[in-house]
Amino acid sequence: MKKISVVFVSLAFLFFQNAYADSLKLSVPPLVANQQLIDHISEWDGHITVMAEQYSSKSQISRKVFYYLDQKGKSIKPLIIKDGFEIVSLAENTTQSLALCLRQGKLFLLEKSRSISSQWAIHPLSIKADVGKDLKLAATDHIFFLVAPTHLWHSPDLKKWKKLQYSDILKDGWGEPWSEFSRLPEVVLASEDAIFLGFDRGEWGGAAHQIPLGRKGPTGNGKKIASFNVREIKQDPDGIVWIAGGLSHKASEAANLYRYTKGKITVVISQYGIGGALPKKSEETLAELPASTDITGLAISKDGKPVILASRIGILEYSGGKFSSLIPSDFYSRYRSFGSFPQGMLIRNDDIYVGSRSLGVFEFKKKDGGYNFYQFTFADSSPGSN
Repeated sequence: MKKISVVFVSLAFLFFQNAYADSLKLSVPPLVANQQLIDHISEWDGHITVMAEQYSSKSQISRKVFYYLDQKGKSIKPLIIKDGFEIVSLAENTTQSLALCLRQGKLFLLEKSRSISSQWAIHPLSIKADVGKDLKLAATDHIFFLVAPTHLWHSPDLKKWKKLQYSDILKDGWGEPWSEFSRLPEVVLASEDAIFLGFDRGEWGGAAHQIPLGRKGPTGNGKKIASFNVREIKQDPDGIVWIAGGLSHKASEAANLYRYTKGKITVVISQYGIGGALPKKSEETLAELPASTDITGLAISKDGKPVILASRIGILEYSGGKFSSLIPSDFYSRYRSFGSFPQGMLIRNDDIYVGSRSLGVFEFKKKDGGYNFYQFTFADSSPGSN
C-alpha cells in the first residue's frame, strides 16, 4: 500500500463555465481496481466494515460478503465472526454488537457485550432461512429488529418475535409504484423513539418512512417523511436525524438533505440540475450547493455536524446554515474511467473514509491542516478474523 500525498491549492470552490473545477490536487500513483464491488461502509464492533458484492459468472449469482479495514496492514480483509457462519447483516446498540448469520441453511443471531472482552452468544431464530439473505438487522437498547422487504419482526429479548406488515402500519405514503418490487429498504436506522426506513429505487424514486417506537415496539402508524432517493440516514449526538440522498440519472442530478427532529422535517437542500451546471433549488431550502450533484454519503463529524459527500463537488460540512468545504473534489469525473463512484462515507475522529464502488476504500487522514490519502484494497492473503 502506497502513501499518497495531498496538496491543497485552494479550499475555495473554483468555477469554469458554470461547472465546478476540481481544486483537490493529488499526486496519485496508478489506483488498483477490484473485482469486489463495494455497496456500503459503516462502523461495527470497533471496526470499519464494508459490504461488497461478489458475482460468479459460472452460477450467475451475486452474493454479499462482509470485510473490515485492517489498519495495520492497510488492506481490506474478510470479516469472520465464527467459522461456519455467513454474515447477513450487522448492527449494534450502546451495549451490544450483533450479527445476523446463516449456518447450514438456518438463521442465527449472534451477540456479545461491547464493554468487555466476551464470547459470542448464539441465538437460533425460527424465522425461515429462505428469507434470511433478504433481511437487515437493527437495534436500540431495548428492541431488536429484523427488517424484510414487506414487513419487520421485533423482539425485546431475542426470544419472542412479533411480525408487522408495512401496509398495516405505514398508512401515509405507502404504496408508491416502486414498493411493489418488494425489495429491502436500502437504509435502516433504529433510534430510541422511531425506526426509519430509507428506499432508493433509482429512476423509480424513493422515500423515507418513520415508525414511532416505545420500549416494547412500534406504538402506532408510521408516516412518510421524505420523497426522494435515500442513500443515508444518520443521527447526531443531539438526537437529530439527518436524511440524505438524491439521484444521478442520465444527465440530470438531484441532491437532498433533510433534518428530522421532534416530528418536524426541515429541508436543508432540495435542488436539481444538469451535468454539474448551476442547479435550481426549492424555495423552502435553507442552503444550496454551488453545482448540480447527487449526494452519495452522509456522516456525522466528531463535533456532531452533518457532513455530506456530493459526487461532483466533494465533502462538505453543514453548520450554522451554510456548507464549508473539507475536501473539494469531483469524484464523479475523477474515477468514472474505473467504473467507480462513491458509495457511502464515515468519519472517525478527523479522518474521513469513502467507499468507492470498484476502488476499495479511500482514507483521507487529517494532518497539518490538510489530508494524506490512502487507497485500501482487498487483500489477497488468507481470510482474517476479528
